[in-house]
Amino acid sequence: MPDVTVAVIDKFHQHIKTAIEAAVPTNRTVRFTAENSLAARMAVLRDADIAFVMAAPMPKDLLADAQRLRLIQKLGAGVDRIDLDVCRKRGIVVARLHAGNSIPVAEHTILLMLATYRQLPQIDRCTSAGGAITEEQLAEQRL
Repeated sequence: MPDVTVAVIDKFHQHIKTAIEAAVPTNRTVRFTAENSLAARMAVLRDADIAFVMAAPMPKDLLADAQRLRLIQKLGAGVDRIDLDVCRKRGIVVARLHAGNSIPVAEHTILLMLATYRQLPQIDRCTSAGGAITEEQLAEQRL
């Protein structure tokens, strides 16, 4: 199989880049965007065969220069920020990772509910400003 270039068009922390590079076969080249700008995304996408996108938009003007692009892998469920009409016309396959993070999202939702119930944002603001929380303010805070 000939060399394939994969463009990662969202900016990720180095430890995530390292994990992606370790998972990619040796006959693949991975290019990461240097910053979250249209110009930086265009630079890595220009010669790419495959694009990984998480949150970055993929409008018509970004896709115009990506003549080799054949697959967009959306790391998440929503594809509303990808110009699907352009992809359809050019034969670019768009795949999505449906429900790949449903458990962490559910856990985070429960965490936010508990934080709201326990008034953690208010307590954080108070203590960050040098204030103190009294026992009376915390009393009877149960589910």
